[in-house]
Amino acid sequence: MEIEYLEGDATNPDIQFGANVLCHICNDRQVMGAGIAKTIVKKFPDTTTEYFNAKFLRQGDIYTSITYPTKLVLCHMIAQSGVGPYNGIPPIRYGALAECLTRLKDRMKGAPIITIHMPRIGCGLAGGRWEKVEVVLNHVFKDTDILIKVYDYKGD
Repeated sequence: MEIEYLEGDATNPDIQFGANVLCHICNDRQVMGAGIAKTIVKKFPDTTTEYFNAKFLRQGDIYTSITYPTKLVLCHMIAQSGVGPYNGIPPIRYGALAECLTRLKDRMKGAPIITIHMPRIGCGLAGGRWEKVEVVLNHVFKDTDILIKVYDYKGD
């Protein structure tokens, strides 16, 4: 596993040969009204159907879909409790994030080359700390050849 840091927009990733996955964290309340989720809903509206149609969202679940014509796989990861802090506790759930990433890794088994694209997941509206997210990424993907591209957005 290798983590590469780039400036740019994770929703417009540098597509590599092989399987390309765009990951982001979602809440368990079926709300995508801010942050990268809002951009994904606008840019790839057909990819959010399963998330919005789910009867019950469980932390640790993932919903994947493919964008066309790029064939970018979108992975909506349920790793956030609610939409904001509760009693000063940020909504990110690191255990759920680890579960989501493990599910994604298992689902991608057999793909010859995998590149995962993401913003600094969980560190915006979810209130997480990148140092903790990075530990989760390193733990889940430690024995893989997966390239993880982390995008720092410098736009508006």
